[in-house]
Amino acid sequence: MNHMCFADDMLLFCKGEFVSIKLMLEGLLTFSEASGLITNAGKSNIFSANIERRCLEDICEITGYAKGSLPLKYLGVPISSKKLTIVDCEMLVDKLVCRIRTWGTRNLSYAGRTQLVNSVLLHIHTYWSFIFQLPKKVLKSITAVCRNFLWSGQENTTKSQLISWEKVCRSKKEEGLGIVDCMIWNEAAIAKYVWNIAKKADNLWVKWVNQIYLKEEIGGNINQLLTVVGTGGKYASLKRSLRLDIWVPNKGVYTIQSGYQWRRGNDSQWPWWRDVWNKMNIPKHSFICWIVMHRRILTKDRIGVLEWLKIGINNTSIDGLWRRVTRRAKGKISRSLIKAIIAALIYHIWQARNGALWNKAVTRLTKILKMIKEESRSRTRGSTQKKHTNKDATWIDNFFK
Repeated sequence: MNHMCFADDMLLFCKGEFVSIKLMLEGLLTFSEASGLITNAGKSNIFSANIERRCLEDICEITGYAKGSLPLKYLGVPISSKKLTIVDCEMLVDKLVCRIRTWGTRNLSYAGRTQLVNSVLLHIHTYWSFIFQLPKKVLKSITAVCRNFLWSGQENTTKSQLISWEKVCRSKKEEGLGIVDCMIWNEAAIAKYVWNIAKKADNLWVKWVNQIYLKEEIGGNINQLLTVVGTGGKYASLKRSLRLDIWVPNKGVYTIQSGYQWRRGNDSQWPWWRDVWNKMNIPKHSFICWIVMHRRILTKDRIGVLEWLKIGINNTSIDGLWRRVTRRAKGKISRSLIKAIIAALIYHIWQARNGALWNKAVTRLTKILKMIKEESRSRTRGSTQKKHTNKDATWIDNFFK
C-alpha cells in the first residue's frame, strides 16, 4: 500500500478467520505509523460471505468497523453478489436526468445537443456498461432520455422524433449522426471479458476465473468457453448477438470498437455525406442540412426550403445538389467554402421561416445575406488559416470583397 490508496475508497480482501483479520489490522497499523494516515472507523464497513453470524459479530467487535450490506456503492457503481436489477440501476438514469436539468437547454442547438449526448450522457453510460451487463429496460430508458434530449432539450417529451433512433446511431457516412447505440455497445464491452478469458489474457482476474471456475481446458476457443459456462441466459444471447465463435478480429486482438462495428454492421455509404458534413460547415448548419436531405423537416418548413432550392417533394435524386453548384469552383478550399455557404443558406431559410411562423417577424433578405457572409468569413479564417495556399488565400479575399 501507499498513500495514493487513500485518494478513493479502498477494498481489502481476506479470509473470514481471525488470523487473516489480525494480519490485515497489523498491516494497516504499520502503514499508519509510517504515513500518518489512519482509517476512519465511522466510514468503514465489513462485508462477508458464508460466515456464521456469531463469528461476524466477533470480527466487527475486534476491528471496530460496522457490518455492511450489499449492494454497496464503490467508485460510483453498485457492487452486488447478484445480477444488477432495474432498481440498482436507477441511479444511472437519475444521473443522466440531473445532468440534463443543469444545462440551459433553451440556448442549445441540435448540433450542441448531439455533442452533449455523445460526449457527456453516453460517456456516463459507457462507464457502467464496461463493468456490467445492464438490464434491457435500463438501456431502453437511457436511449429514451438521450433521444428526448436530442429532439426537444428535455428528458421527457411528447414530441415525436424527426428521424428514427436506429438511423441516428449510424455513422455520418451511413446517413446518421454517429451517436453510440448503448445496447450494442454494452454487448461489445462485456464480450471483451469473454474474449480475455478464452484467450487467457495475462491479468489477475482472468487467472482467477480460469483457476477457480473453469475446470475444463478450453484451449482459447470462444464457442467452447460459452458451452462450458452455460448455454442459456445472457451467455447464449451474447453468443447469438456478437457471434464470437466465428468472429475474426483485426490482428487477433479484440477491441470494444471493433466488436461494436461488427455487431452494428455496415450500411451503404450516403451519397452526399461529404457535402452535409463538410469540415467548413458550421455544425448547426450541417445538422439542419442533414434533416433537410432526409425530408424530415416539419411539413411547412420542408415545402418552403425544398421548393426554394428547386427540389421536388417527391424527387429523390438530389445527391448532385452540391456538386452542380460547386462545378465551376477550382480548388478544394473554394469548393468547401461554397458548400458551407449553401449549408448556411439552407439553415437561415429554415430559421427565417420559423421566425415568420412563430414570432410573426420577417427577416430582411439583406440581413440574412449579411449574416451568411460574416459566418462564412469567420469560419473560413478559422478552418484554413494554416492549410490554404497563396492561391487559395487570394481567391478567398477576392470572394469576400
